Amino acid sequence: MNLVIKITNSILVKVLYHRQFKDFLEEIDSQFSDLLLYNKVRWLSRGNVLQRFALCVSEIKTILNEKSIDHPELEEDKWLQKFNFMVNATMKINELNLKLQGNPAHALLEEVVCSEKKLLLFKNLKQYRDETNATIDTSYFSVALKNMKDGDSSNSKQTKVLSRS
Repeated sequence: MNLVIKITNSILVKVLYHRQFKDFLEEIDSQFSDLLLYNKVRWLSRGNVLQRFALCVSEIKTILNEKSIDHPELEEDKWLQKFNFMVNATMKINELNLKLQGNPAHALLEEVVCSEKKLLLFKNLKQYRDETNATIDTSYFSVALKNMKDGDSSNSKQTKVLSRS
């Protein structure tokens, strides 16, 4: 996340870079016209910033190369896999959080169980694999998913207790 924030801020803070990046996105008919600014006050913005960065990563690489700004992580297969995994995980957690707001306990339990199953469908990581023909380090992601599920399980147990009362 720190590298994404650093790169995003380096593009958005410098007026010339920012204008050139926006012009470049317009020139190539990108579906986006700009990057999103990460705001620490709203933690939900993290997922949106990550998602936009992931969708614009090739454009970001191009503009950084033109400016001779080197971030070797953007070329590292392992880093890109972990980044796309983080994008997917953050977006799934954001979706769950939005669904949980204002719902009764039985609806909360249903949403948590659904979200546990959705964690296995990570669109960005699959898209990265398909585009680069990369070999995915499944052991790393299996452990990460298990840790997330174990964390969710303790929350699910608390939600089940609440729904009974």
